[in-house]
Amino acid sequence: MSEPRDIFWGVPAADVLRQLDATPQGLATAEAGRRLDRVGPNVLQPRKRSGELVLLLGQFKSPLILILLFAAGLSFFLHDSADALIIFVIVILLAASWRLLSFGFRPSPTGAAATPGIEYSDKAID
Repeated sequence: MSEPRDIFWGVPAADVLRQLDATPQGLATAEAGRRLDRVGPNVLQPRKRSGELVLLLGQFKSPLILILLFAAGLSFFLHDSADALIIFVIVILLAASWRLLSFGFRPSPTGAAATPGIEYSDKAID
């Protein structure tokens, strides 16, 4: 089965360079400046951060949590409050462990997960 040439991964590098009016070494400084003026910087917009309460409540969409909450509700309905209480404690511990485990997560300026030991910069490398 052959791939069509118009799919981006099927286009030879020489054709891509010709389409972009570039060379294998990159763009000349003057051309890069013109393109920057014409189309603007190639910068990702930061993602809107969700509040901690929204993230915490988002956990309750997990199938495991939903099954545990259903089991707790069924236990209360069947007048087995001890089992229901134990299940609710498990759900609370899961929520607390999520918060403790995600404590060290800090998004980078681009919204990607921060990698320990790597500093992020918005300056170009020359």
